[in-house]
Amino acid sequence: MTVREGFKRYAVSLQYRGPPFLGFSWQRTQEDCILPNGTDLRGRQSVEGRLREALDKLVGRDGYDKIQVSSRTDRGVHALKNTCHIDVRTSFPDESGNVLTPYSRTLFEGLQYYIAKQASTAVEQGGKGLEVSKRRSIDLKDVLSGKERFPAVQQFQIKDMRLLNIREAPHFMDNPLYDVQSTIQPNKVRWDARFSATQRTYLYRILHMCNDTDWAVPFEWNRSWRIRNSIPLDLEAMQRAAKYLTGTHDFTSFRASGCSRYSPVVTLNQICVQSQPYGIAGLSGTFAKECALFGIPTTIDPLCLTTISFQGNSFLYRQVRNMVGYLVAVGKGWINCEDTVAVLNARDRTKAQSTAPAHGLFLVDVKHGDFEI
Repeated sequence: MTVREGFKRYAVSLQYRGPPFLGFSWQRTQEDCILPNGTDLRGRQSVEGRLREALDKLVGRDGYDKIQVSSRTDRGVHALKNTCHIDVRTSFPDESGNVLTPYSRTLFEGLQYYIAKQASTAVEQGGKGLEVSKRRSIDLKDVLSGKERFPAVQQFQIKDMRLLNIREAPHFMDNPLYDVQSTIQPNKVRWDARFSATQRTYLYRILHMCNDTDWAVPFEWNRSWRIRNSIPLDLEAMQRAAKYLTGTHDFTSFRASGCSRYSPVVTLNQICVQSQPYGIAGLSGTFAKECALFGIPTTIDPLCLTTISFQGNSFLYRQVRNMVGYLVAVGKGWINCEDTVAVLNARDRTKAQSTAPAHGLFLVDVKHGDFEI
């Protein structure tokens, strides 16, 4: 993906809660509205939509070009760290005709300010949020010329999403399609957040209960897949099945319809299945030790928290959620773990139909080789 003349590419890292958003990708006219079928999406936007709204305020609609995400998360999926790139104009003329140049810190502070300001509109009157929402817009040109400064972001409420970092992106990256035997493809191409990603890590959380008593954990409803089963999940069988899934395979059986990736072959470096008693409020470490000192129980029986982590260079559309659904079916005894190789070789989605819900999935990290965002 090339950069338009007069624009500079910036790499961005950010985090967000999944449920408030319509996924990462911008839905254009199908955001913050009532759809023709009656679905009420008023007040609901994509993560990219929120970024675009902040950029519109900061640099204007003509001040930025493309937004390309490294990992397109679905509606409801959380991200502890996702990355993208944004092309921003290299200069802005002020009222006197002087050319002003944005830089990474200005973009970071400005976007964070307007993202915080978006959240402040929902704060009740009388709080700091109302004060922020009534402030006049702050122009990037004024900040660059020294006439204005962005207020410290810390004094405003950061709700649902926040930026982690913005850096000027590298100019070039190795071309993944380059073939030393052919001259069709160049060995270097423009840096791209999606294609420069060398490792992605996902984590899925499953809260398991073996009886019919009340869950007693209301704050887990959108952070884990809560399941009931009369017997515990067979952790050993899930781990054996995970070993069969590790490595380079054709994952057509775990590929959702609508996947735009050309090849279904993906390499998974590691899949880790772990289980433990659910700690009080989901916390552990120092807090749990302090509870123990005062005789406070640190587990909520008979709740069990099972986590499944996936690490690979890339993933197919909904591949992680489909694999989690399959592994849970193995843990429940519905599928024999030894059948996993046959399921892979079948290259048939109907052989592994279960899909885990989105709200238990976290995109933990995206790495771009030696380039840190």
